[in-house]
Amino acid sequence: MTEKPALQKKNKRPFAFHSVSIRDFFNMKGMKTLKTTIHDRVILLNPPGDEVYIRDYYCSKVSKTDYIYHPIDLLYISGMLGAEFELEVIDAIAEELNEQQCLTRIRTMGSKAIIFLTGAVSWREDRLFLERLKAQTDVILLGSGDVFMDGAKELLEQNPFLDGVILDFFDDSVRRFLLGEREGLTNVMYRAENGQIRGNIQRKNGLFEVPLPCYHYFPNRKYKYPFAHHRRFATVLTDYGCPYHCHFCIMNTLGFRQRSVDNVIDELVMYHQAGIREIYFADQTFGANKKRLHEICNRMITQDLKMDWLCFSRVDLIDQKTVTLLKQAGCHTILFGVESAHQQILDRYRKGITLEQVRTAFHLCRQAKIATVGTFIIGLPGETEETCLKTIKLACELKCDYASFNVPVPRVGTTFREEAIAEGWTDSKLEPMCQAYTYPVMGTDQLPREKIWKLRNQAIIEFYLRPSYIIQRLRGIHNFYQLETHVRGIYFMIRGMFK
Repeated sequence: MTEKPALQKKNKRPFAFHSVSIRDFFNMKGMKTLKTTIHDRVILLNPPGDEVYIRDYYCSKVSKTDYIYHPIDLLYISGMLGAEFELEVIDAIAEELNEQQCLTRIRTMGSKAIIFLTGAVSWREDRLFLERLKAQTDVILLGSGDVFMDGAKELLEQNPFLDGVILDFFDDSVRRFLLGEREGLTNVMYRAENGQIRGNIQRKNGLFEVPLPCYHYFPNRKYKYPFAHHRRFATVLTDYGCPYHCHFCIMNTLGFRQRSVDNVIDELVMYHQAGIREIYFADQTFGANKKRLHEICNRMITQDLKMDWLCFSRVDLIDQKTVTLLKQAGCHTILFGVESAHQQILDRYRKGITLEQVRTAFHLCRQAKIATVGTFIIGLPGETEETCLKTIKLACELKCDYASFNVPVPRVGTTFREEAIAEGWTDSKLEPMCQAYTYPVMGTDQLPREKIWKLRNQAIIEFYLRPSYIIQRLRGIHNFYQLETHVRGIYFMIRGMFK
């Protein structure tokens, strides 16, 4: 007997939202809301910018190859607000809107509140835009982004045009705040009527569920991802935070929560019934709990979802049984954080993996015909030119399908930033920070900024200009979308080297 679609079940979720048929959900004409009681309009905003900024999930950066996927913070906030507010989404980055075009749309729509994204990579630019926006609209401005994760109170005090910040986009307090509640709120810091800054951070762990995102509000055909096999895809987050403790990463400071498997499968069924055949799992570590990973994959198989998908994972989670199951469930690409070819560096930054595990994971994926992306950091403190060259060599030896070479970034809220300030590698002032194509914001005792940048560009040349690699990539192109993606990637990669 065919299983009844998950969206038709009686809702037993902890957040109130109204179930409708998938067809109605994605094909509403003249009615973009699912409500019985509409309180006011809320705009979810990814602001305009001079670069293709990725601002979501507290890890802002400049897009390396002009990719832009669904802004996770806004996507899941849409689900929490969708039953009680009229929503509009403006993704000015994906829609390529300039400041004036964006402001005009906002003024035309009118709204009670705007929830916006920002990040350390774009804060100076965003601040000017948001101040102008507040002056022209006088709406409630609530922000989400890594720039608020260390010193939210101070930033609210310094920027009186901001009304509040969201410090956990899965926390239902943002919905309650917009409904006028002020007691018992967590992970929302705001300016009270008397001018005082109120609110607190409460990191959570354990199992949780969320209302399904209002995917249809977003400009879905504007999003693109270099490793996706299909032009149209959905972005999914199955957990929040990370259980690992890498020294340079902010994710381990967020707590670690996992959505129930039923809740995840409900979302995948929703997309499948809407005709979407590609999923980008944006978890920091997809499958951190191996038992849960196997359950998700088995459910995807038994429910015959037949979706292609890609994810981030860790090399120490990959074994023969797991990689076989991933392939059967539709996984075609895995991104692994390798970082360095030197065990001492990996240990120093609490990566928690060994080089043997790195080589084994890439080998198993290659055998299973799962493409791999290795990410590397060139110039971490403690490295020399010689160790960086060995990391470049390792990237080639692993036979990754793609490699991402980054520079060290002392991100806000990380212990790495504390170390960098203490050692004098950077100062405590907030700078535009990006690990991709922005010039390094810090050097080390062994390697100045100029040398790190030179080595990073050398890594790109040595990896991507190998004749064997070029032939391999040409053989892997099977449709026009993949050809277009490769051409755009090459263009932006070269452009980034000369910024």
